[in-house]
Parts: sequence; structure tokens; C-alpha cells
Amino acid sequence: PQPTISLSASTPGSILDRPGGSNLDRRRHPDAILHAGGHIQGVVDAKYKSLHPSANAPNGPQREDLYQMAAYLGRFIPAVGRVSWGVLAYPLDPARPSIPQAEQFSPWSLDGGRRIVFTTLPHVAADAVVKLRALIIGGAMLHTARLFGT
Repeated sequence: PQPTISLSASTPGSILDRPGGSNLDRRRHPDAILHAGGHIQGVVDAKYKSLHPSANAPNGPQREDLYQMAAYLGRFIPAVGRVSWGVLAYPLDPARPSIPQAEQFSPWSLDGGRRIVFTTLPHVAADAVVKLRALIIGGAMLHTARLFGT
């Protein structure tokens, strides 16, 4: 049987808020939270820029996006043996149909068993859902979680 994965929109007052956190902490939320087996598995944050290298971001992802995702992932500690995932989702650029390097070499590893996945999503919602679902259910996220005994 396929594992049950759910995706919920993140809202102020969500489980990613730190008790006693600053007002800034309470205003910054990822776009969605990934749940698997009753546990938070990771977060998804949509970006509205290209993942391809540019003058501002020669490696593709912009530094502030990486810092932002690291902050989101630092707000919760996964269950023992679990890996926490951050997904940075960018729009597919029809003028540049090649797969960006960051997506090709994804996931990137952070300390503490955290991983960041970069993906480009098609503009058609149904196609984007198919790609995201394949990434989450059939891709590296659950495979790695299984490797760690979940």
C-alpha cells in the first residue's frame, strides 16, 4: 500500500511557530506543510522566479531562499530517524526548457538530517500536482525516509 501523504496550507499559529518567538517568526510561514504517518515530513515554499542561473544567482537558487528554507526546517525537529524535507518549488520557464542544475543535483543536504529539494513546476495546475506528487510519493523524499526506518 502507498503511504498516506497530506499537504496542508500553512497559516499563522501553525505548528511551525515557536513558543515565545518574535513577531517576525510568527509572520513567516512556508506555503505548505507535508505530513506523513501523522508526522511533519517537511515544508513546501513556492518561489516566483527562475531556478536557472542568473546574474543575481549564478548557481540558480538565491541565497536568501536557502536561508529562508533553513529557517523553516529549523522550526521543527523530525521524529528520531526521520529526515526533514524542504521543497523549493519554482515555475517552469517555457523559454528555458532544460532542467536547471539545482534541480538535477537535488536534494541538497543541510546539517541535522535536513534536505532541500529544488523543483520546477509546470504552469498547468494538474501537471504541477502530478509532478509534485511523484516527487513526494515516488521520489527521494519517502525513499530516504524509508532508509532511516520510517
